[in-house]
Amino acid sequence: MQYARRYEYTVENYEGEISKYLQSRYGYSSRVIKSVKKEGELLLNGRHMPFVGKCVSGDRIEVLLRMEHMDSEPQDLPLELLWEDEDILVVNKPPYMVTHPTKSHPDNTLSNAVYGYYEKRGIDGKLHFVSRLDMDTSGVVIIARNKFIHHLMQNMDEFRPFDKYYEAIIKGRLPERKGVIDMPIMRSQEGIRRVVDEEGKQCLTEYEVLEEFPAHSLVKLRLLTGRTHQIRVHMKSMGTPILSDVLYGDGTDPLIGRQALHACSVSFMHPVERKIMHFDAPLPEDMKLVLEKLRQ
Repeated sequence: MQYARRYEYTVENYEGEISKYLQSRYGYSSRVIKSVKKEGELLLNGRHMPFVGKCVSGDRIEVLLRMEHMDSEPQDLPLELLWEDEDILVVNKPPYMVTHPTKSHPDNTLSNAVYGYYEKRGIDGKLHFVSRLDMDTSGVVIIARNKFIHHLMQNMDEFRPFDKYYEAIIKGRLPERKGVIDMPIMRSQEGIRRVVDEEGKQCLTEYEVLEEFPAHSLVKLRLLTGRTHQIRVHMKSMGTPILSDVLYGDGTDPLIGRQALHACSVSFMHPVERKIMHFDAPLPEDMKLVLEKLRQ
């Protein structure tokens, strides 16, 4: 059987059940353990062993994860990789590209682009998106290369992205150069829209005005919570909607054909290496062009 990834651990200061050691020290969920039981392998000092088996300090544990396969068609599309290793990919998603296939967008997605990259290099495997962006939002997207890494980064606080910044061009000016917007958000009765409502979940967005123009501003925003459409809803509620935001603003603006929102940087703890990773994605050309026009 072919395996996607082998993780090796040396037991330290422990004596007891292997599964409990992996859960407490390395964040293995019961779901991942069940998956390895069914489709992978567990070795203790080179020998096959059940998860209920015992281990002691100095033992060597090997967890072999099953190979997962592509779940959408590979396509030869432009792809800007910011980072790649055996566990994660970090990419700069261009505007107008959907993250993964849907009924309305079955191809030409970021998934198709990454799988096209895989195919060229003879790589197999399934993508697990840790972060996603709306079709019209550009910028940094984090992808886990197997279900274990995805689980760690989605469910364990120490591995979740803890610094995520965006740049946006908004209509109008904010009341202060810096501040924190604290407005609860909930889903509206109108499809996918979100609204500010006292009954919603707490949402916090930190902002800093980078540049001001007569009728627009360039703003850097940091998500302190991660709700759907949070930045777009908060900017609308401040009376400064994102330029060309069709859902929350005044419709498409002649200056740009999509919402002027870009995920410019992210920092997070690598789930295996346990070191801080930081990535920047430069402002895309369409937003640069808007700024050039506004400066004139």
